[in-house]
Amino acid sequence: MLTAALHARMEGILHHVQSGFEHPAGAYWVPRRLGGSAPTIEEATEMDRRETELRHHR
Repeated sequence: MLTAALHARMEGILHHVQSGFEHPAGAYWVPRRLGGSAPTIEEATEMDRRETELRHHR
């Protein structure tokens, strides 16, 4: 319960800080929820998995 409350508070702080910056539409470094094209956590995890797999097959 405390962990969930801490997570929610930290996420609120992050969103507040992010709102003070410009978010160029489609920019690779801007989160999707803000109009950018940065990969989602799930996509990034899959990209990491594929990269690791490629390294092991060299």
